[in-house]
Amino acid sequence: MTNCECKNCCMAQEHVKICFQIYNKFKYIIDSYVLDFYTDYHWSKLPESWKKAFENLTPEEISIILDNNVSLDRLKAVCPLSMLALRQVFKIINISRSNFCVQNLFNMPKHTVYKHADNVEHVENAHIDANILLNHPRLKNNFWKHISPKKKHEIMIMAKICAQIAQHSNCNIVVDFGSGLGHLSRILAYGFGLKVCCLEAQEYLSEQAKKLDQQFEVTASKHLTTEQMNKLVRPVHINMTIKNTTDFDCVAVQVKNAFKLTNDNFKLGIVGLHPCGDLAAILLRFFKSNSNVQFINVASCCYMKLTTDETPISGYPLSRFLSKQEHELCYVARELSCHAIEQYIDRLKAGRHKELQIHAFRAALENIIVKYHPEKKHMGMRNVKCLDDLTFLEYCNKATYGIGLEIPEHDIHSEETMDNLLHWKKVVIFYSLRLMFAPIIETIILLDRFLYVAEPDVECRLLPVFDPKLSPRSHILIAMKHVT
Repeated sequence: MTNCECKNCCMAQEHVKICFQIYNKFKYIIDSYVLDFYTDYHWSKLPESWKKAFENLTPEEISIILDNNVSLDRLKAVCPLSMLALRQVFKIINISRSNFCVQNLFNMPKHTVYKHADNVEHVENAHIDANILLNHPRLKNNFWKHISPKKKHEIMIMAKICAQIAQHSNCNIVVDFGSGLGHLSRILAYGFGLKVCCLEAQEYLSEQAKKLDQQFEVTASKHLTTEQMNKLVRPVHINMTIKNTTDFDCVAVQVKNAFKLTNDNFKLGIVGLHPCGDLAAILLRFFKSNSNVQFINVASCCYMKLTTDETPISGYPLSRFLSKQEHELCYVARELSCHAIEQYIDRLKAGRHKELQIHAFRAALENIIVKYHPEKKHMGMRNVKCLDDLTFLEYCNKATYGIGLEIPEHDIHSEETMDNLLHWKKVVIFYSLRLMFAPIIETIILLDRFLYVAEPDVECRLLPVFDPKLSPRSHILIAMKHVT
């Protein structure tokens, strides 16, 4: 297999290079911890033009800077030229986060990184042949018991995409890695009639998933005929741990045995709905290395848990292109890429100041901690609920409760601490500016995966299909081998 040199892949490579130029220029922001704002004097490191333009902005005005879809004309302050240029670059190279997908996945260039939301239709309008259960007035809600709106949103979209690709590629076996309680698998099996193999590492979750399958069928039997019940396609469950060193041939054998297949040349699809850390990279390697795998749909998360030791089984980088380029992303940068930028913009717009002020509280507490206990820098604290009348003293007491850390009360009320807290908006501004770079880091990681699977005989799509306000990791990487 060789690297693809098509226009879109070459453009993706150029965008990765630009992303790293930006990352290197602004490492002092991206690779910093906001809780070190006072101890490391983060404000002093910002460009003078940025400090002058932004220091008196309200949280609502800060949201305008952070939201690349909003014009800066609404700002009262004059935005520095460097910020204007930076925002324009972001618009060009960041992968779109608008939750749209073309109606037909196959009316697109072979290798597509989705950039714009023009002239497209939402994935939920796509035509898919659905099983009677999905539209049954008494049973359609049975799929969604005990499922949050976020998970329902993700599961339905992922299921429809899987069904569409399975139909297109004539591949009706799907392996759901990290299947958990089997919510996605039930939709794929009972809803779309696919043969689904659920692979889950935790035996307890596998057993619970089986019970939920049984409960679903008990309810269905009350509303379906015997003939309809006999036509149901039931998920199969395998309790198995997948590691970087797992041989996928062993997984294929498990699937073959689970479905009692007699031919070794069966085809299957892989689905991973937000597999954690290296698991997404493992699944992509499975897709490339095993002839049984026809397609893969993977939505990733937890980039900070990726292994980066540059071995053949590390989680990042994957592509040959990035392996030969500058590619180091530290833990802090990868953790930043997982932040929910749209949700924070809404928080800024709402002007919920106490929720925003909590960052300053934590930074002020850290400044006191390192003064007396430098060895406990970045020590984990208890989460503190944001209340409108929460004082800094109350915050310190709650954050350090039960962890064996004494904070001198005179430091809590010291002139330095009071001055720090007085300028809490500077912490919010710095946090917001840092968050602005999060999509750049995610773009690097996602394009690395895109370039890894983008080969001449493979169709691949990188699409923002989830609503980022509900599901911040909103992209799905889709890859399909050529159907002969």
